[in-house]
Amino acid sequence: MSTMEVALVVNDLSRSEKFYRELFGFDRVGEFTTAINSAVALSRDGSVLKLIQYQESPDQHNPPGRAYGLRFLTLEVPDLEHAVTRCREFGATIDGVPARFQPVNSTPRQSGEDVSCWYVFVLDPDGNRIEVRAGSPWAH
Repeated sequence: MSTMEVALVVNDLSRSEKFYRELFGFDRVGEFTTAINSAVALSRDGSVLKLIQYQESPDQHNPPGRAYGLRFLTLEVPDLEHAVTRCREFGATIDGVPARFQPVNSTPRQSGEDVSCWYVFVLDPDGNRIEVRAGSPWAH
């Protein structure tokens, strides 16, 4: 598998595309329209985010909190403080304060390597949770 694609239903396609392109560096790689929806495909670092807007708005939203299913997207950034500042300037909601993720029981990628990272949750224009993270506890 070389590409991961995720589809995200949004209320305002152009607003959401602007959010992901301007704040997180996604590039538009495609678009389509059908009888029931319109979509754009955005790409970054080999992954594709498909933003889909239905002609008729859905009557349900992804429930917040603990539930089965997709809970949030993670976007890695080189500088968390800069990313948070840009999100605030855009008018995005910062959901909490930056925190350090330090696994309790973790095997370092290499002996003695720090596997912690810093993250914060941001809400996109439709309230979807985005984990904005600097660094990664996972091997690349």
